[in-house]
Amino acid sequence: MAKFQFEDEAALKMWLAENLLTTSEASKVTGQSMSAFKQSYRTLQIHPIYEKKLGERTTLRLFLKRDMEKYAKNKK
Repeated sequence: MAKFQFEDEAALKMWLAENLLTTSEASKVTGQSMSAFKQSYRTLQIHPIYEKKLGERTTLRLFLKRDMEKYAKNKK
């Protein structure tokens, strides 16, 4: 697993903004509808780098941009 070190909070924020995608953003990168993207997640074809339950029915999932670009290139 890669280890990251950032000079300061601003550098961390820049990296996060450039490299992490929300579910909605990730579905656009992969060229999928939201329902197709969620199916890819449920069938374990894609994996979030971070997941947090926000409420009873809401979960925040963040995906690495490079993983979604790779998935988009290789999906059927």
